[in-house]
This record gives sequence, C-alpha cells and structure tokens, in this order.
Amino acid sequence: MAHAHARDDEEIHGINVTPLVDIMLVLLIIFMVATQLDVPHSLDVQLPSSSTAVDSKLSQLSIVIANDGGLRVNGRTATLAELETMAKTATSDAQASVSGDRAVRYEHVIRVVDAVRRGGVHKLALAADLAEGGP
Repeated sequence: MAHAHARDDEEIHGINVTPLVDIMLVLLIIFMVATQLDVPHSLDVQLPSSSTAVDSKLSQLSIVIANDGGLRVNGRTATLAELETMAKTATSDAQASVSGDRAVRYEHVIRVVDAVRRGGVHKLALAADLAEGGP
C-alpha cells in the first residue's frame, strides 16, 4: 500500500482556456449587438425631411450639430478647431456627413461646413430623413 497515497502536491502542467475563450466571445457578441451605432438618433436630433435623401455609409467624418449648437464628431464632443484638425488628418478622398437638428441655427451649419473645408475635406453631405412619398 505504499503507492496508494494521494498526490496533492503535483504541479499543474496545463490550463484549459477553452471555457474562457467561449465566455469572452459571447460577451463580445453581446456588446456588439447592444452598442448603438446610429449616432444622430442616439443624440435625439430631429433631422429635417428631404425627398431625395440617400443613406450614405461612405463618410469618414460624421458630424452632428445638436439643437443647442453642441458639436459631436464621430461620436465624441468636439470644437470647431478640433473638427478642422480632424479634417486635416483625414484621407484625401474623405467625405463629411453633417447632421443638424431642424432647430439648429443656419449659422452653426455654415461654421461647421467652413471648418471642414478649411481642413481640406470638400466632399460634404447633409443628412436628412426621407420624406413620405419620396422617390
């Protein structure tokens, strides 16, 4: 019976990480589904209607002007100077999509467009909701 004693002090030679990877992948999928990616609607911006509105996914600068004049670029708060810097660092074929609440003063929209153009981005799109009875 000399060999019948328990061997509790043996070293662990490997750890099974498969359950950990499974849990992390499930969490990743949950976060991807739960994350709201539609920035204009998450900021409660009421876009004006247009009968020729097009859903454009090509823009690299997504600019949202809230009804109080606040500015968000690609989901984070920014100033006009920061917007101009972001436009300068964008690629040569970059496009800016400007979404403004219908209550936004027109001068705020012009300031944003000027900052984007000074930064070197000349492809601009103005976001609008598709009106009923549009094409």
